[in-house]
Amino acid sequence: TTVGLGYFDGNTWRNYTKADGLVYETVQALELAPDGTLWVGTAQGASHYEDGSWTNFKKEAGLVDNNILDIALDKQGKPWLYTLNMDPMIYGGKVLPPELRKEALGIKEKIIAIGKRAAVGDF
Repeated sequence: TTVGLGYFDGNTWRNYTKADGLVYETVQALELAPDGTLWVGTAQGASHYEDGSWTNFKKEAGLVDNNILDIALDKQGKPWLYTLNMDPMIYGGKVLPPELRKEALGIKEKIIAIGKRAAVGDF
């Protein structure tokens, strides 16, 4: 969506936007954590909703890229953010361990190759 994040409590719809504290209104990913908090990936960073307020994370705070395409939680409930530049990272600015990074970069190269083939009409 490009108009924020909608929430239905069973009776009423509520829309969260930048005015409410969401980092950006183009929402691209959602992940509900086991503790009931919500992670939101947008085209301009990530937002974490907890106890009625938003905490925002952007490149300036350590993200590899602001354009968050996907979010996954590990066994400890920590979010892993997947960005447009295809560099997966864990919350807090830590990059993947070398063995996982090598695998992720291999997948990245395959995706880029498929995109290039599609662009020239191979499919």
